[in-house]
Amino acid sequence: MKWTIGTKLGTLLGAMCLGLVFALGVTWDRLSKTEEVLVASKDRFLVQTERIANVQLSVIKTSLEARHAMLVDNEAERKEPLGRIGALRKQTEKYLAEFERGLSTERGRALFLYVTAAEAGFAAVVGELAPLLGEAKQREAFELLKTKAVPARNALLAAVERQMEFQAELLRN
Repeated sequence: MKWTIGTKLGTLLGAMCLGLVFALGVTWDRLSKTEEVLVASKDRFLVQTERIANVQLSVIKTSLEARHAMLVDNEAERKEPLGRIGALRKQTEKYLAEFERGLSTERGRALFLYVTAAEAGFAAVVGELAPLLGEAKQREAFELLKTKAVPARNALLAAVERQMEFQAELLRN
């Protein structure tokens, strides 16, 4: 059989179209899989960002509740903020444990060591502060708040901020 130039060009064009359709199919499949991986990664890092932001919020609330407990006059009103401080401490521990389980990079783990060390210092000071607040020893509580609790809180918030910056970096990349 003799192929005419039209037959040759038609066959070549058909083969090229078929190859193009095949290449588009493979590209589509790979892009879909890449998109799935990116969405899953972003979701994971977003959840981690929310967890560490919750730690930050709990620490700030704990500090505010301590100040509130210092300002009230009667024991019944003082018990409420002290109860909330206890609940916030448990919440903070829960968020930190969840965050630690979700860590996926060595740098994230290294930064988290600073967070846990600062959190242990803050928890120790809150442990000293709570009995003073419960016994209505405002002067001693204020002195402890000023000299130890605020610096410990600030150190914890600084460590959390570094962790949050790293999480934001992971989200951007």
